[in-house]
Amino acid sequence: IRAEETDDYLDIANAASLLWRLQEAGIDVGDRWRELADKAAGRTDDHTLAFADAHYMMALAADGRDTDAEAMLASMGAFAEGRDGVAARILGEIGRPLCAALLAYARGDYETTIAVLEPIRYDIRHVGGSTAQRDVFHRTLVSAAMKAGHLTLVRALMSERSADRPTSIWNWRTYAHVLAAMED
Repeated sequence: IRAEETDDYLDIANAASLLWRLQEAGIDVGDRWRELADKAAGRTDDHTLAFADAHYMMALAADGRDTDAEAMLASMGAFAEGRDGVAARILGEIGRPLCAALLAYARGDYETTIAVLEPIRYDIRHVGGSTAQRDVFHRTLVSAAMKAGHLTLVRALMSERSADRPTSIWNWRTYAHVLAAMED
């Protein structure tokens, strides 16, 4: 998919998002997380953009780098507490919880993922990136709710998503899946 290795945050974000989606679709991505996690491990204290931090967390979490992931969460908390301004507030109130939810999801803790992501789902837009780029976070919430067996929540989320994006094949397939599971 790419011609050369890069450590640009957008390239890392795009790669992490792609791998996360492929993995979620049941595709074996092999050891591809390792390279991204190596790069992310060197950026656990950057905090220049919550959007980038979330993708670094994806790489760390997916590669099982719990120590680095926990250190990043601690660093995010300290960074947000020690500064004023919109960026620090976004990092503390949205970015850090988003990262915690991604880590919980990678660990298979779907209840925590839901508990953290559901209340901030409308605020995720503030972390940056495009609607399409941020969609992976919303899809993670849907997936966590499905895996946790919260079918009523999944149905509500999919109703909302399908109304907002009526041409999304993923939305309609997921919506149909949950309706069938509910015998609705």
